[in-house]
This record gives sequence, C-alpha cells and structure tokens, in this order.
Amino acid sequence: MKKSIIICLMFVLVATGGLLFFSFLVEGSNLGIEDWKGKAILEDQYIWTDIIVETGEVYMAFEAVEEFLYPHIEMNEEMKKAFIKVDLNGLQFEDEKITTLIKGNEITLNFNLKEIDGKFYLPIKSLENLLEIEVNLDEGSQIVMIDKKETKGLEGTIVEKINLKFEPKGRTKTIATLQRGDKVRVYGEEEDFYYVRTTSGDLGYVSKDYIHQQELTTPSAKKYIFNNKEVWKPEGNIGLVWDYVHEFSKNRSDEEKLSAVDVVSPTWFDLTHADGTIKNKGDFQYIKVMKEKNYKIWGLVTNSFDPNLTSEFLGNKEAQNHFIKQILIYSGLYQLDGINIDFENIHYRDKDAFTKFVALLTEKLHQMNLVVSIDVTIPSNSPNWSMVYDREKLGKIVDYVAVMTYDEHWAASPKSGSVASIGWVERGIQRTLELVPKEKVLMGIPFYTRLWEEEVQANGKVNVSSKAYGMGKIADILKENEAEIIWDDKTGQYYSQYEKEGKTYRVWLEDDRSLALKTALVEKYKLAGFAAWRKDFETEDVWDVIDKIIKKGISYDELEFNR
Repeated sequence: MKKSIIICLMFVLVATGGLLFFSFLVEGSNLGIEDWKGKAILEDQYIWTDIIVETGEVYMAFEAVEEFLYPHIEMNEEMKKAFIKVDLNGLQFEDEKITTLIKGNEITLNFNLKEIDGKFYLPIKSLENLLEIEVNLDEGSQIVMIDKKETKGLEGTIVEKINLKFEPKGRTKTIATLQRGDKVRVYGEEEDFYYVRTTSGDLGYVSKDYIHQQELTTPSAKKYIFNNKEVWKPEGNIGLVWDYVHEFSKNRSDEEKLSAVDVVSPTWFDLTHADGTIKNKGDFQYIKVMKEKNYKIWGLVTNSFDPNLTSEFLGNKEAQNHFIKQILIYSGLYQLDGINIDFENIHYRDKDAFTKFVALLTEKLHQMNLVVSIDVTIPSNSPNWSMVYDREKLGKIVDYVAVMTYDEHWAASPKSGSVASIGWVERGIQRTLELVPKEKVLMGIPFYTRLWEEEVQANGKVNVSSKAYGMGKIADILKENEAEIIWDDKTGQYYSQYEKEGKTYRVWLEDDRSLALKTALVEKYKLAGFAAWRKDFETEDVWDVIDKIIKKGISYDELEFNR
C-alpha cells in the first residue's frame, strides 16, 4: 500500500514538473514584453543573458557574445580586454578605396571591456560590423534584437490590423496587435501563417494574407564602417587639449563644452610590438559624449617611447602596413576626425626611416579624410629627443605640427628651473618657424609644473629631484607651506620657494597669467593655434584667458589678473 502511494506521488511530481518544464519552453520563448525587458533576441529566439543599455550603446556579457554571436573572440581578464579576430576581406568601408586598402588576411583587434560586479561586457552595438551582426534596440521595451548578417531573412509590411498569435491555429494567446503599415521580420512559415518578429521584439504567428507578399524584401546584408566624407577645416585658430588615458577614458558627460577648445586628443593607441600591433584604449561612449559637445576627436598614437622597439618596427614594411590597417579600422569604428602622431625618444639613426613612415601613414590617413598632426620637441642638439625629427620634411607631409614647448628643465634635470619660461618657449617657436610654415604650427602649452627639492649633501653638493604637479595641486602645497609667491619677469611666471625639514623647495608656476603670456605668441607669430598638455592639470580660470586670446582676439595687455 505504502509502495503504491509513493509511486503515485512520484508520478504526480514528475507529471507536474513535466508540465511546468513544457510550459517554460512554450511560454518562455514567447514571454510578453515586460517579462523580457532588457533582454535579447537572437533572430527568432530569446537568449537568456545579461544585457546593459547605456545612452544607446548595448553591452552583452562576454560569454554570451562568444557562445551565441561570434566564436572568434578571446578575453584577457587581467587586461580587461577582448581580442577579436577579423577577416579583412569581409570588412566594408563606406568608401570602396579604403575597403581595397585594408584587404588582406586575418587581423586581431582589441577593445576595452566594461566591468560590472566582476562580470565583463562588450559593446556589441558599436562593434556590429566586426561581429558580423545587426543590433537593434526598441526604446520602449528595451529589448535588444540581434541578427546575423549571413542569415537569409525576409521583411514584410502588415496590410491590415491583425493579432499576433502564440500559435498559428486554434484558440491561442494573443501576443500583440499589429497595425497597418507595421514592419515585421519573417523567420519561418507554417501552412497559411508566417512566424515573425515585430520591431518591438514580440515573436508569434500572423496570417500570410495580412502581409503583402510583394513587399517582402531581403534585409540589408551589409553595414559599412564609417569614413569621413571630407577633411575638417577649422575657422580661425585651433584649440587642442590632450586627454591622458591610462587604461580607460574618463566620463566627461557632465562637463561643459570649453569654448577655447575645438579638438580633444585622447591618448588611445600605443605601438606595443615590433610587428606593428597596437594596444587600443578607445571608448565609444567617450566619442558619443564629446561629439555631442561639438568637439573634433584626434586619436593620439605613441611608440610607447621605446627607441629599440621603434627601430625594429621602422625596419619592417610588413609591420608598418599592419599598424596602418589597424589605425584605419579603429579610426573608422570610433569615427575619428584625425590622428595625432606622438612618437618620441627615437634613435637618431632612424631619422629618415621615421620620416618615410610618417609619409606612408599620412597618405593612407588622408585617403580617409583624416587630419594628421605630429608632436615634436623644440629644435635642439639632443639626437634622440630632437634631431631625429626632420621638421622641414615632416612639415610638408602632415597637416599640423604641435611643438612641445615644455620640459625646459626636465624631470631628471640636475638643476632646478622652469618647465617652460617665456623666453625659452618663444625661441623654440622661432627656430621651428625656420623649418615649418606658421599656418601648420600648434604651440604647446603646459598645464603642469615641477616642484623641485634641493638637499645639500655632506660633501657640499646639492641633490636635486622633482615631481610634476597640476596647477590646483601645487597651489594647495604652497598654501599649506605658507610660501610667498612673486612674479618673475624673466621667466614670465610666478616663482615660489620654501624650506622644510632642511630641504629647499622651488617652483615656477603655471597659472592664467603665465599661460596668457605664452598663448599670446599664437597671435604674434600667426600660428595655427595651441595644444595643451594635459586635461585635468589645469584650473578653470585658465580657459577664460585662453579663450579671450585665441577666440576673441583680446591681447595680453588688455587682460586683468587676480593675483
């Protein structure tokens, strides 16, 4: 008897579980909009994965991308990066000549992942061209619809009001009511019914009689990578500020547009291997935010300031072509307006090879209508830091030459001194203008200074060291130490010093007055504009004086300063 009861109970449990499981399979694949809000549909199937939607971007959990969308992808959790293998022959730019230019075998690109609570997400909307998918987001339901480009689907138009049904026949659940003119995507058919997906993410059946068959069309199989239609040409002087990015770009959505600045140059790209491999720190959300503020974006690329790496790279044409293809693709994906070349610390023996490489890179970037600028030091007799730049030839190749008029006294200088005294800056500009046309020169200005520490040793020698600070931080340090600040006409800067624990501290300050004095050189020598290193080192008041000089034509002598 007990055995029979137990068997009956087991049967009931199994039957109930089976019904629940069947119900989940049936209803789970056709849940209502509210049930699937914030989820994803892959063509005609719901996929249960984490989706994050932020200001139009769609992020999908990395594991789901790899499983459902694109298997040719790997993740490095320590670097917080995704590495995507791409068939170059499958990439399409809006301009066919660029498509032809990047043709070749497979290439691996890398992108930053978004980490939330220890889980990593990839921006699939911005990368749909590489992942060979099409991503659509319904703003109302927040359902993400994904279609693979190779899928042979159909699109149709509803001709009369009709209910979208859970099953094609019989009394069945109504999923939604479709109106005349509504678009649907067709994924299958059963007798007189099509199985469709609506634009809001509902899946179900609708009678064929209610879809005009003549209007069934094959959806677009291709989406093109962006390239500029024309080169940006500024009106008046250019204001540029470099935005230093260690690994991830800062969110600047709450910052107001700087009227003195036309161009922001984030430090996104680094040559990391002699074969031309580039480390990419680009950020699609950053681009969206900054372009909405009406900035132009020039992505900065470095040689990691490694002379030996650079030498090996410059001796390898294949490596240079690999580098160029990556830059072209990244420029298109991020919709950049230009590229800023910041190769420093190069062996003097590679001077000609470097110039040839810049010419090759610039030629290709110009084909994408990108503005090309290069950063150089002021002319000096230092082989690796200055003489390696053939300024006369480079000035003819690129669109702009940004002169880094700072580090007059560098970090390891044996003597304390100004980072950029006015005389040193002006002489550097004068010598540059002997080689580069003035309309191509951007004058570098520093938003930082060095606090010098001097300590007298037992033998009487003075040990000198320094540390770089932004303008706000150094002002706090001087206030804390009750240091007197005086104007120095010779350097065109405020100077201060104080004693602490037997050591002497000296600093030549950058502030609104010293930067105004430097910025006035742009007008004096009719230069193209200024380039400031770097964002977040400045205090807000400097932008007002720079704007007045660069954009409003007010002279230095007409300005007033608080100190």
